[in-house]
Amino acid sequence: FRIKGDLGNLICRSDSYSGFHVAIGDNNTRLNVLGKLIGLNLSCPNIIATSSVVSSTAILGSGISIMPNVVVNAKTIVGDGVILNTSCSVDHDCKICPGAHVSPGAHLAGNVKIGVCSWVGIGSAIIPGKIIGNHSIIGAGSVVIRDIPDNVTAVGVTDKII
Repeated sequence: FRIKGDLGNLICRSDSYSGFHVAIGDNNTRLNVLGKLIGLNLSCPNIIATSSVVSSTAILGSGISIMPNVVVNAKTIVGDGVILNTSCSVDHDCKICPGAHVSPGAHLAGNVKIGVCSWVGIGSAIIPGKIIGNHSIIGAGSVVIRDIPDNVTAVGVTDKII
């Protein structure tokens, strides 16, 4: 494929498109670009795999990617630009803040909060009611049994901040 310009060029030509979906892996960059598009009142639809199950009581922001076999349960709030990756599960009353990424096979119990632009690694588990701070990383296969502050990396069984 060819890149035909930068974000400014895309925005200038926005009337040529019916909508935009930001597919950038870096959480901060994805949320920043999405915010610019939303701020210009451009359509940023959610992409939800047909094999996923999203509760009718869940509240979804804009520009969300929900991959195959994801489950989002009742009264969960999913912020703008979130990625819920393959076969992860998000139980009832969770809050996934804008720009976060929940990796494949990760499981969030009820009433978990994932902070802005945080990343939950593949195969991780978070027990009920825990809070992951903003811009934090939960390493692959970790088990979170306590709140995790902002701007840290926590790994292991059980979670250890490194």
